[in-house]
Amino acid sequence: MKSDAVSMALSDLVVAAGFVRKRDTWYRATEDLIQVLNVQKSRYGQQYYLNLGIWLKPLGEVQFPKENVCHVRIRARQLDEATRAEFEKCLDLDSGITPEERENQIRRLVDDVVLPFFARCESIAQIRQVYNSGVLKRAAVLSTAQEFLTGQ
Repeated sequence: MKSDAVSMALSDLVVAAGFVRKRDTWYRATEDLIQVLNVQKSRYGQQYYLNLGIWLKPLGEVQFPKENVCHVRIRARQLDEATRAEFEKCLDLDSGITPEERENQIRRLVDDVVLPFFARCESIAQIRQVYNSGVLKRAAVLSTAQEFLTGQ
């Protein structure tokens, strides 16, 4: 399984949710922000990561921001401690699970964890609530975004 296979496992699911694909990254724009989902391969092995980003439009206008420059960034495995090991196992090509199991697990995790996270972050008001609730405590949030989200 290559990154293409990881991407294929989740592509139709996220496209059905309104995301547009550009290479190994999918984008969904709302009035207030741009949601980004990116597949990244580790340099050191056969592990992959699902990187999530949110670009806040009031802080700058861009159509397709790279995940690594988004105002809010987090890996999917960091969203929910209960599913962390599952994300790591299904995105590690050396984990010994079959391609079918891997695809099913990726799809389930994206459907159960990633898409609901993005659904909770579709507006500035919603992302402020998510930020203030502590859900993003493991996220990288740029200082300009922190100030904007806390109103300081």
